[in-house]
Amino acid sequence: MSPSTPPSDGLLQVGDHCNLCNDLDFLPFTCDDCGNVFCQKHRKPETHSCSQKLKKQQQAKQAQKPAPMTAVGPTKYTRPASAPANGRRLGGSPAGTPPPASTKSSQATEKSNNNKAALEKLKSLWGSNKSSNAAPSSSSSHASSSGSTLFSGWKKPSLAAQLRTSRAQELKLLNQLKKDAKGDAKIELAHRRYLYFESAVTGKKVPVYYRDDIITGKLLDKAADALNLNLRTANSSAVGGKMALYLARTQQFLPYNEKLSTALGGAVKDGDTLVLKLKPDSA
Repeated sequence: MSPSTPPSDGLLQVGDHCNLCNDLDFLPFTCDDCGNVFCQKHRKPETHSCSQKLKKQQQAKQAQKPAPMTAVGPTKYTRPASAPANGRRLGGSPAGTPPPASTKSSQATEKSNNNKAALEKLKSLWGSNKSSNAAPSSSSSHASSSGSTLFSGWKKPSLAAQLRTSRAQELKLLNQLKKDAKGDAKIELAHRRYLYFESAVTGKKVPVYYRDDIITGKLLDKAADALNLNLRTANSSAVGGKMALYLARTQQFLPYNEKLSTALGGAVKDGDTLVLKLKPDSA
């Protein structure tokens, strides 16, 4: 909007009437769209319902609308120059068409030949099996040779390996003995001797530990108590000997009045079994 130029022929003719409300405005405005004069209140196009402004807006909306879609008819397919003229795929039949009868025939022939070859192989294996059954000596020799071939890579464990295995088993048994053994808890660990007491009569076996300097005669009494055996009664009823402790590992009787650590030259070790049995007078 731009203000209209007042006439210059007189002061009373200054201003103009609004085209909408007819009020006199000393500084009227002229609409850029419709060209009419309006007061300050109705100077904007939306306040005086400018028909030209609305028309321009509708024309602008029509121009912004996309062009209507037009139906397109089917296009003719043009075969690429690189495509085969007969419509076949490379190395095969046209798409969607079954293979020719010649291909089926060749496949059936190949399958039949494979079946015949497999049948001939089975017949040959069956014949060789029958011949091997007819000659047991050759079969046994073949079995022995195949057996030797199968076990040719096996080697007997070395003596060192066997000793290591045996030692590992001994340590395992000794650890279990230390867990199960009963004795005086006041005995220092460094002076404990872990043993098994076993009765030659009942087969009862008891895990125990005692001081390594205990006298063997006293150890004999301990063994009789642990195995629920009356030592005096057993000795009185024994003929040709008396009860004693027998070291099973070395197959020797322990003497009566020696320290356990020095008896039999210190032969009693942790994990040994002392058998309570009759010691002949001649032993």
